[in-house]
Amino acid sequence: MRIFRRPRISGTAVVAALCAVVPVGIAGAQPHGERDGKVSLTVEACSDSFESSLREILRIELGELLDETGTSTADRESIGIACEPELARVSARSASGTQLVHNDLRFDAFPGDAAPRAVALAALEALRAVDPTLAKRLEAQRKKAAAPEAPPPKPKAPPAPPPRRRVSTTDVAVRSHTRLAAGGVARFFLASPQTTALGARVELGFRFAAPWDLGFDIEGAFARQSVDLGAVEARLLSTAAWFGARTGSAAWSLTAALGGRLGLAALRGTPGDLSALGHDVLRPWAGPMLVVRGDGAVDPLAFALMVEGGFAAIGAEGLANGAPVLAIKGGWVAVSASAGVRF
Repeated sequence: MRIFRRPRISGTAVVAALCAVVPVGIAGAQPHGERDGKVSLTVEACSDSFESSLREILRIELGELLDETGTSTADRESIGIACEPELARVSARSASGTQLVHNDLRFDAFPGDAAPRAVALAALEALRAVDPTLAKRLEAQRKKAAAPEAPPPKPKAPPAPPPRRRVSTTDVAVRSHTRLAAGGVARFFLASPQTTALGARVELGFRFAAPWDLGFDIEGAFARQSVDLGAVEARLLSTAAWFGARTGSAAWSLTAALGGRLGLAALRGTPGDLSALGHDVLRPWAGPMLVVRGDGAVDPLAFALMVEGGFAAIGAEGLANGAPVLAIKGGWVAVSASAGVRF
């Protein structure tokens, strides 16, 4: 039978082991006070007026803790804000880099100049999530600022603050995009005899980042008038181009534009009996026009309602027994509604 003895550990060995461990623990710890305690701020892709209001609010809330130089170090907390057409990307990172909190916010939920304030509050919430001591640090900063200094220096007259602008969600950068849509159209020629043509339209539009819109369309329409001798029909095929100024936001807009329309009218006489003769003729029609349109969008869908007014300087008439019964000439008014996609 074997006998096992527990090894004896001397007091000298224990002391030596503790001496070896303690310095390592002290060297690995870094007190919080060695950091400068600043909070870095970076703002990307936001309009100048929006960024100015945002920085002013954060400057008031964070005071000396805010560093606006845009530099970020590994041992410093940071706030990042990036503007998109309808969304603000908000994030906060802890000083250790182990915590990252996102608190994104939509602009269309806040009217007028409430947008930069809402984004600033969202950034502060994200910062509190990664730094639970933020409230105590802000309170200590306020008490330090409120403490009287002896002797107090004579205050200098502060410079006049710059005039504040109203900031709305339309100040956020508007992206350019292309629209492709189709819909129905009703066209009314006002010259006597008044003629109504119904049809369909396909349009291609371009929205620029600047407040301007450009559009093209191809339209087909049909008009018919019955007479004693039979009927007179008109098949209209035309194309138009227009360019105008736009106001509104990324979700909706109103555009007023000038342009022109050029087309062909195929006129056909259909006799009611053998006592009459029918003829087919092809005539051009064209003229300048004024366009007023409203556009709405729920990405990627786009909707539009357009009113068009113009004057056919070149036109055509459909005759029956020598008298006009269809008139594709003079002033016109057209109304169209369309739906499609934008990209």
